[in-house]
Amino acid sequence: MKKIITIVAAALLVAACSKTNLKIEGVIADNRLDSKTVYLTDIDMTHLDSTEIKKGKFSFKCRVDTPKIVTLQIDMGQDEPIERQIILESGQINIKIGADNEIDVSGTNLNDIYSDFWKQNKLLDKKYENALNISEKAAAEVDKEYVELGYNFARNNPKNIVGKIAFLSAYWEMSIAQREEIISLLDDNFKTDKKIAKIISNIEQEKKASVGQPFIDFSANDINGNEVKLSSLVGQADRLSAYRFLGFVVRSVSKSITITQSTVRQIQRQKIRYHRCIAR
Repeated sequence: MKKIITIVAAALLVAACSKTNLKIEGVIADNRLDSKTVYLTDIDMTHLDSTEIKKGKFSFKCRVDTPKIVTLQIDMGQDEPIERQIILESGQINIKIGADNEIDVSGTNLNDIYSDFWKQNKLLDKKYENALNISEKAAAEVDKEYVELGYNFARNNPKNIVGKIAFLSAYWEMSIAQREEIISLLDDNFKTDKKIAKIISNIEQEKKASVGQPFIDFSANDINGNEVKLSSLVGQADRLSAYRFLGFVVRSVSKSITITQSTVRQIQRQKIRYHRCIAR
C-alpha cells in the first residue's frame, strides 16, 4: 500500500511539472556572477523560487494562472542586490543582464509593455535629478511628465496589470476627472484591490473638500492655547484671513466657509516619489 501511495505521489509530481507554462531564460555578461543565487520574490519579499547562475546562465520553469508581478533578484552578499520587477505570465521571458548590471526584460506581451513603461520612467528619473539642480519649478514640470506617462499607460492598458501599475505610479497628481476616467476603464478585478478601493474612497472625500464646497468643521487651538471652532469664525473676515488650517486658506462668505487653495505641494511631492517608487 505504501509503495502504491509513493508511486501515485511521484506521478502527480511529474504531471504538475509537465503542466508548466512559463519559462524564464537568463543570460549574464559578467562571469563574476557565476554561482550567485537568483530569486523570484513576492511583493512582501517572500522567496517564491530560486536557482543558481552557471556559466553565465540561469533559468526557471513554473506555472502561472494569472499574470503576477514579482521581483527578480540576484543576491550580492554584502552589496546591494541586482534586481528588477518582471511580470510572470505564460510564455518565455528573456532576461539579459549587461556588464553594467542593467537588466533587460522581453519575450512576452506584458513584459514588453512593462519594459517600455519602465525605461521611460528611468529616463524621467534622470531628468528629474537634473531638474532638481536647476529649480523647484523645473522639477515640478518633470512631475507633470510622470503623471502624463502614468495616465497614458493606464488609459491604454486598463485591462492588464501594466495599466494598474501605471495608475498607481501616478494617481497622486492626477485630477479627479483623470482618476475617475481610469478607474471606470480598469478591469473589475482591479477595482477590488485594497489600494484602488482606497483611491475610490479618497476621491469622494476630495469632492466634499474641493474648491467652493463647505469646509468640514473642526477645532484647533489658537496662539493663546484657546480652542477655536472653525464654524465660529463665519462672518469674521479679518480673523479668517489670518488662519491657515492644514495647508488650506479659508475665507468667510455670508452663510458658509469655502476652500480657496490646495494643500502644500512639497509634502505631496514626497508622497508622490514614495508611491511612484513602490508602484514600480
